[in-house]
Amino acid sequence: MLGYAAQRRALLLDCKGFTILIEDAVHRRPLRRIRSRISEVQDAHQETLALLRGLQPTRAPLRSSTVPPVLIEAQESASASAALDDSPSPTSALSASSIEVAEIDLPESLDPCSEPLEEATAAAATPAQSPLEALAAGLESYGNPLAEIPAEVFRANDIRGLVADQLTSEAMHAIGQAIGSEALERGDRDLMIGHDCRTTSPALAAALMDGIRSAGADVTDLGLVPTPLVYFACCQPTVSSGAMVTASHNPSDYNGVKVVLHGASAQSDELQGLRQRILVGAVATGRGGYQTADIIPSYCDYIERDVALARSLKVVIDCGNATASKVAPMLYRALGSDVIELNCDLESGLPERRSDPAAPEYTRDLGDLVVNQEADLGLAFDSDGDRLGVVDSLGRFIAADRVLMLLAADVLSRHPGTDVIFDVKCSRHLADEIRHAGGRPIMWRCGHASLKAKLRESTALIAGELSGHFVYRERWFGFDDAIYAGVRLLEVLSLDPRPSSEIFGALPGGLATPELALPLAEGEPARIMRAVMQLASRLEGVDVIRIDGLRAEFDHGFGVVRASNTEPKLTFRFEGDDAEALEKIQALFRRLMEKAARGLTMPF
Repeated sequence: MLGYAAQRRALLLDCKGFTILIEDAVHRRPLRRIRSRISEVQDAHQETLALLRGLQPTRAPLRSSTVPPVLIEAQESASASAALDDSPSPTSALSASSIEVAEIDLPESLDPCSEPLEEATAAAATPAQSPLEALAAGLESYGNPLAEIPAEVFRANDIRGLVADQLTSEAMHAIGQAIGSEALERGDRDLMIGHDCRTTSPALAAALMDGIRSAGADVTDLGLVPTPLVYFACCQPTVSSGAMVTASHNPSDYNGVKVVLHGASAQSDELQGLRQRILVGAVATGRGGYQTADIIPSYCDYIERDVALARSLKVVIDCGNATASKVAPMLYRALGSDVIELNCDLESGLPERRSDPAAPEYTRDLGDLVVNQEADLGLAFDSDGDRLGVVDSLGRFIAADRVLMLLAADVLSRHPGTDVIFDVKCSRHLADEIRHAGGRPIMWRCGHASLKAKLRESTALIAGELSGHFVYRERWFGFDDAIYAGVRLLEVLSLDPRPSSEIFGALPGGLATPELALPLAEGEPARIMRAVMQLASRLEGVDVIRIDGLRAEFDHGFGVVRASNTEPKLTFRFEGDDAEALEKIQALFRRLMEKAARGLTMPF
């Protein structure tokens, strides 16, 4: 006989099953079969399921359960490239006078509330659990692996946490089974799986694949590859789901999963949906097939047949001794570049030196070698190959928003009137350059999944963010790919006889900081941002943008503060027309942060 507490937990879980069924019906998602803990509730679940199914349109049957065929070579996937919307129709009523800031509902944790600031800040110090978190906290008696995974591991754009502490092989198996179940319900039986060079990645990838197969889905193991190659593998005519085991630029004690479902990177609500599946046991069972494949030749061949450089460029490539080492040097040479390698020996395990191409301090050696070798350009890649850093011919770091000015102008020369999407940390001058080139600038939230989702719902053929993610939908598949973005940058530069330092030097820009970070304890960024967002209403003479944290626009610059999607920290960025303007903006933000959370040591 179960005790009262255990019965209460079981009843709460079973009641949550009704909520999930109703949410599926409301959002017109495939209805999930819920496993109940209490037999009497199971009958009610089945009756509810039958009633809701009667309200839904008939779904197409799943594809055959046979083991997936070997990867289709790029030259045979003409239908995939034909599906690209390379020339969208111009929009008739484009506004050229201002940036379009997309309207969204703020998450509860960041939404200004009506209660006094002092009370809100005190309450935020001990945040109330959501019903889902309260249920997860009581799952130990059922042996559910999710009970050992903190809720914060399911982040805005991917799954990411500390290995052994937050992510174990058992947890990855459960996550894999949830991914496999979701893919099957969307009609995808074949999933492409890759992993980065962290020492923990092979074992976690094996556990993830075993979990996917336990749902009855088939896996193709791509092995150690950059993240963009998993995305590329998911763009085949018969394959559109997969996962990459990586924690990107996070420290070596982290790992995680980037999830692709039916051709799109999973966002926060879909990742939470995976978590709900594990919570209530709404997973499929079976035994899927397994095979291995090498996607690198198909990826390189596709690009080589599409891109031609007008002249050979000498380029220094810094792969951070990580995954891009397997692809970038070989591909860039095949395109006719004179390649000089830096940190391109693929090591076993994540190198001690973190590869963060968005941070100028990580590109100093690259800049020195560019000058020493009299190279045309330097390119740096992060550890999983989806973020790009650029150094010009004088060895100077070029921020990603300035790189996007050049790349966007190139795309807009062929597709005037289309949108260009960028994140809230980018320069004010970027919007001006997009308008000058005939495009419409759209500011959006940070995060690769959010950026790609916004791209799909707009006319945009290119998007980018300050962290170094670049997304092309012109001649490409709409996913972030630093290796491909580097190729397109070489293509643009090869058409201009001027040195890259002169090309970038001609772009407008004020005095801007790089992204600045304030590490905090888990949960603190959300608590502090809640107070910051309340204080924002008291700012006078400032244009406040709230789509992702707080961006304050002044006459002579801007400042932004937001909670990171990948680590427990706040991030800042500032830009001013001159040093005096920059200091005034930073001083205002220091006062703002002191009121929001006393005692913080600002990184500026």
